[in-house]
Amino acid sequence: MIKLNIHEAKTHLSKYLSELKPGERILLCKRNQPVAEITPLPEVPVQGRA
Repeated sequence: MIKLNIHEAKTHLSKYLSELKPGERILLCKRNQPVAEITPLPEVPVQGRA
């Protein structure tokens, strides 16, 4: 689990999202209190058009 304060998340969110691994999560905190959680979506196979 990656724990970030709101300022750090706003500044470097794209970096943390690109490093996020399956099953890992990002916990966003305000004044050291968790306020939100970011988790990766499960991979869904891409289907071609008919």
